[in-house]
Amino acid sequence: MKKRSIFSSIIALVIILSNIPPTSYMFDYALDEKHYRYKNNSGLFDVTDRSENNMEGVKNSFQEFIKTNKVQSEDTILYRTFWKNPLAFWRWNSYINSEDKRYKLPYKQ
Repeated sequence: MKKRSIFSSIIALVIILSNIPPTSYMFDYALDEKHYRYKNNSGLFDVTDRSENNMEGVKNSFQEFIKTNKVQSEDTILYRTFWKNPLAFWRWNSYINSEDKRYKLPYKQ
């Protein structure tokens, strides 16, 4: 019984630490370096955010892509290609955080 309690405490500690900065950044870098990908409807614009939550940079790149390429109106929407995986406990804080701009974009597979 005591071993189970110690094991549960360790698991809870890992989950909590993985969602609190600065350890959350380490988990993000180690496990999600190429997880955050974005594209438009046709797939001509495809970019990966390297775990830095650089949504402004992604959006600026997309706007520059729209300006330099003559794209159709249905291709002017930026989509995220990653979904919320409840088993990825190290991302729980960003799922719950209402200010995380990554999850405000529509999802497209």
